[in-house]
Amino acid sequence: MANRILVIVRLAWIGAGALGLLLGGCASVAGLDQYSAGCTGVGCPDATAPDPGDGSSRRDAAGERDDSGGSPDGGPIGEGDDAGGCDEGGCQTILSAGATWACALGGCDSDGGACTSSEQGCYCTEDSSCKSGKCVNTTGQNDVSCTSCSGSGPADGFDCQLGSPGVAASCATTFGFTPSNLTAAELSALTPVAPVDLTCAGTVTFNGTSWSGATCSQTLPSPKVVAQSKGPSIDVLAFQSLTIASGVTLALTGSNAVMIVVVGDATIQGTIHADGAAGSSGSSDPGASGPGGNYSCGTSKGGSGGGAHTSGGGGGGAGSAGGAGADGVGGSGGSAGVAFSAAGSSPLRGGCPGGNSGSWACTTSGGGGGGALQISAAGTLSVTGTITANGGAGGTSACASGGCAPGPNHKYGGGAGGGGSGGTLVLEGQSVATAGSTITPNGGTGGKPDPSLQEKGTGGAGATASTQAGAAGTGSVNSGCGSDDESGAGGGGGYGTLASAVRSSSGTASCFCVADSECSTGQCVGAGQCTGTCTGTGDPDPTNCVIVTPTPTSYACAAGNCNDVASPAGTCAAAGVTCWCTANGQCAAGKCVGWAGCLAGACTGTGVADAFHCAQ
Repeated sequence: MANRILVIVRLAWIGAGALGLLLGGCASVAGLDQYSAGCTGVGCPDATAPDPGDGSSRRDAAGERDDSGGSPDGGPIGEGDDAGGCDEGGCQTILSAGATWACALGGCDSDGGACTSSEQGCYCTEDSSCKSGKCVNTTGQNDVSCTSCSGSGPADGFDCQLGSPGVAASCATTFGFTPSNLTAAELSALTPVAPVDLTCAGTVTFNGTSWSGATCSQTLPSPKVVAQSKGPSIDVLAFQSLTIASGVTLALTGSNAVMIVVVGDATIQGTIHADGAAGSSGSSDPGASGPGGNYSCGTSKGGSGGGAHTSGGGGGGAGSAGGAGADGVGGSGGSAGVAFSAAGSSPLRGGCPGGNSGSWACTTSGGGGGGALQISAAGTLSVTGTITANGGAGGTSACASGGCAPGPNHKYGGGAGGGGSGGTLVLEGQSVATAGSTITPNGGTGGKPDPSLQEKGTGGAGATASTQAGAAGTGSVNSGCGSDDESGAGGGGGYGTLASAVRSSSGTASCFCVADSECSTGQCVGAGQCTGTCTGTGDPDPTNCVIVTPTPTSYACAAGNCNDVASPAGTCAAAGVTCWCTANGQCAAGKCVGWAGCLAGACTGTGVADAFHCAQ
């Protein structure tokens, strides 16, 4: 035992866990350039392993546990025990640690709120500590420290009663899942606006950049644009909660798909339209597609009728194929748009336009594709109203021209445009209720030949189910100068995509702060719910406010003093600083090598010093 070293002195005034031991190569100890020369002549091997518990237990060089709290033989340090230095080929270093602690806010659960360990928690100790003005007396947390705690009921992690102007007692639901077509990082970057209740009768329009109409003078969200690798960009609109009352219509337009993210509940009693527009006579431009529609459609766009003929345009395809346009008089109808090769709700994309008519008399355009809309609610998504992403109807011809028309019209009417395909609707939440609602991504109906003439052709019906294709338009004769009452109608648009899913129920119903000003601890941790400034970081309490824990107010060494002090009166300024002896009696050989931390005459050692600055 005489050759063993132990670098620990237990001081009664230092709390459990105050002492940290770092075991490592001797040459790594600051200021001990020649230390390894004293270790078996080949440098210092691995040090003996400490017990990382309360500092009073450690293992000796043989790996045996030593719980004596003093020297290895149970006696005081200095009697056969070499404090610091090499222990049978190993070495030890004492590091400074916290000696006293305190709470920056509130207090620990003791008289006066004093703290004795970093493991304790900090809680309110009086009503004035809380934004709500009520501190809840909670056993084991602040039942001893409370001086005036009159609160009751639900509380935050600081034991403050929930209620305005703090975090509200009426709780919003937080996301227990990451919405489809969004990443967790994109979700956390959102800043939802305060709860929105659209109750003013009329139409509210979001055109991709701004809002207009019957907004009830409420603050509505600016879009957060999120890119998709194989689809159009998405305009993400974030709300704390959203209600669209009966009699209110929300019209969505623009080139980007739209995602409504609700950190709470969404109630749709009114109407949301993300539809494509109808085609028009005398135009070769299809009707406007709904938001996120007409994206890289290729052959899913309805084909145009042939040349100078009265043929109809084909219907657009999406989740299902469109219908073919009718040939008309001596012509060739537009081909049906094909179904997407990878139909589904991801990427979020709308439908495709129908084809134009042949150019006899004039060209009539196809309808636009339905849009793409996703509604993701962290809580309950309830729909009793109407949500549509329908394709636009093919344009109806309003032109005619003479020729060898035998009658009954004695002129040939132009062909009609094809219907646009339906778009995509995604509805998801912790619970989803749609009983009594109308939710459709239907294909648009094919257009008709000039209704002012006697015509037999009829536009094909748009698909209304995923198992249907758009119907073909009718109207055709074989002869180039055949009957003039069979101009070609447009084909119907294909069905889009409808996805409705109950996502994870792992989200917790908890009250969430939305700004630092709501937290009694002064900082709110943002998780996509903030409407004000949130500067908190780390793991929050159940209300997303930061958790306060005791912090050191002073530091000390278990023996000696920090080796960076400038005088014997100096004290440790931080944790993790190497400790050196400050008196001969702290060393087994009775000699501490003098340095700035020693009182005059207290350290008389010279020569090579070990890790604790004792003479070797």
